[in-house]
Amino acid sequence: MLLHGAAPSVPALIASRLMHGVGAAFCSPVASSLIADAFAPEQRGLAYSIYASGLYVGTALAILASSASAFAGRAAVPGLQLGWRASAWVAGAVSALAAAALILTVPEPQRPATAVRTGGGEFGGALTGSARSIRNVLGCRSALLALCAVAARLCAGYTIISWFPAHCKARFPVGECAFAALYATAVCAGGVAASLLGGLASDALGRRSDAPNARALVPLVGSLLAAPLFLVAVTRSSLHGTMGWFFAHVLCSECWLGPTVATMLGSLPADARGTAQGLFNFVQLGGGLLQVIIAPAAARFGIGRALQVTVPVAYLASAAVFAALLRCGGDAPTPAAGAALKF
Repeated sequence: MLLHGAAPSVPALIASRLMHGVGAAFCSPVASSLIADAFAPEQRGLAYSIYASGLYVGTALAILASSASAFAGRAAVPGLQLGWRASAWVAGAVSALAAAALILTVPEPQRPATAVRTGGGEFGGALTGSARSIRNVLGCRSALLALCAVAARLCAGYTIISWFPAHCKARFPVGECAFAALYATAVCAGGVAASLLGGLASDALGRRSDAPNARALVPLVGSLLAAPLFLVAVTRSSLHGTMGWFFAHVLCSECWLGPTVATMLGSLPADARGTAQGLFNFVQLGGGLLQVIIAPAAARFGIGRALQVTVPVAYLASAAVFAALLRCGGDAPTPAAGAALKF
């Protein structure tokens, strides 16, 4: 991000963004693996949910910052014209401080050594280990169903991020700052509350139920409730009505992340957790590519109609996969997938 802010040209900006994407791709797998190492299985739902809450806070801050900067630019208020370069520098500085704090305060967990025989040297060993981890993840029915549920769920999420603000601005011609305040409040307050409550509920289910994937009940119910609530939100005749129902929808929809990651990683050995989270990130590609299909539909039938069909269908599809995950008998537990490791 620091290079992004200092980019002297468009090619340099694109290159810095590519470097940022590659670097950021390592964060989530490492963080998820460390959380699984540090917390016992019955605590991981809430732990992952707390980690995921940063997504909603960051999104809300980005909405407010971009809105304030755009308003300042139109109103010629120099103190509020942050600009994209300064925004990148701030984000880069915060990221650097967070990375330093992690390195200085979180030691490497003590995992039992696993011997892997390879014939291709160090590089060949790394490839063999990666291939083995991918096979472990895709060969685990619980993990595979969790990834499919994630893909369907993120189709709804990416569609909302891409099209819902445009729908609101076209339907309700209000000021940029007014809409940004309502939207950021719904995303931040609703997302954080839903994430934490979902984590707490999933941990309670994990402790009280003998079913190996009992946590999947939380995102299943959340997705079933989110579909009609979002449909009501996009058909309201006022902005406040739309945002009120949208907030209720967020309270139901965003309970899914912590329980899903806890279920997925809890069914895998420790040396496959980072790979699983990497595949989790990879399946997000489907949600992004879906927007290419939605764009012509939105142009032909209107954004509102496209949202009314695409988002509820994606929620119901994810609910169906979460139901299959809930019914799944689970995979044979492994010692590495159980208790927290020592640091």
